[in-house]
Amino acid sequence: MSNYVTAIGLDVHARSIKACALNPMTGEVERASFGYDPASVAEWALGFESPKAVYESGVTGFHLCRALRALGLDCAVGAVSKMQRPAADRGRVSATVKTTILTIAH
Repeated sequence: MSNYVTAIGLDVHARSIKACALNPMTGEVERASFGYDPASVAEWALGFESPKAVYESGVTGFHLCRALRALGLDCAVGAVSKMQRPAADRGRVSATVKTTILTIAH
């Protein structure tokens, strides 16, 4: 088990952020939605024990990651281009990408 108790996955868009927190010790999952406001996301996430946030890189870049770190929330960004995806997987964010993101969080 990693030293992070709560994994926070973020779905980041230009005007909104959806968050999902997973506590692997209890299996509890909590979700929240925000406007593009790093302070609100950090406040919510820091309410969990030892949170680490992660999101896939995209058009929003690394601004959110830097802002969350400045607010005291550990954050990582996964490069989608480096994630292994099956050739037949042409849809939206696949289960493979989601699994990779959760792996980064741990």
